[in-house]
Amino acid sequence: MELYPLKSNPVYSYRIWGGNKLKTVLNKNHNQESIGESWGISDIEDNETHVSEGDLKGKTLKDLISQFKCDFVGSSVFKTFGNNFPGGFAHEMFPSAGFVTPDNQLVGVLYAQLQKMIM
Repeated sequence: MELYPLKSNPVYSYRIWGGNKLKTVLNKNHNQESIGESWGISDIEDNETHVSEGDLKGKTLKDLISQFKCDFVGSSVFKTFGNNFPGGFAHEMFPSAGFVTPDNQLVGVLYAQLQKMIM
């Protein structure tokens, strides 16, 4: 089986701060109320996205990495993270921030860098 351009079914998550802007502004197609997050690609347990079409339909990122290894994520990435990419990658980059929201200090640093790029 060969790899091909993949599409996934996003995971929509209810959040108390959620609303309908993912649908009305970003044209996300969901029928749930108070959606605060949309994950297009995820290997987080219980929130895994799945390939939506083709021969690999229904496969998760973990399935694809296990099957295709270096051909899917590249040899240096696979050597570094093995089957734990990209979840391990995000954790390595932002160990104190978690997967949902960064802390105020990190937001300040990122905002300052963005301002420098704009000016």
